[in-house]
Amino acid sequence: MRVLTVCANGMGSSLILRMTVEAALKALHIEAQVEVSDSGTVETNQADLIVTSASIAKVIGTRIGTPIVQVVNFVDRNEVQAKIAAALGINQ
Repeated sequence: MRVLTVCANGMGSSLILRMTVEAALKALHIEAQVEVSDSGTVETNQADLIVTSASIAKVIGTRIGTPIVQVVNFVDRNEVQAKIAAALGINQ
């Protein structure tokens, strides 16, 4: 599985989100490659799942067909884990 964490510039908050997503995936026993991307080039990156904020999801949602998980708190592993599990149809 390939997961992208996306922010406006692909640097600061997407790197923080990447660490949280990796911890959440580990807790869910899901092996995945997690990479960061910026909102402008996300459509050129193939992924199975995208994790980002609601505002970025609005921008990229109409351009790509990949499922998008919208996160409010990028450092809240419980929120990220619950939303990824729901997007993947996993019961916790």
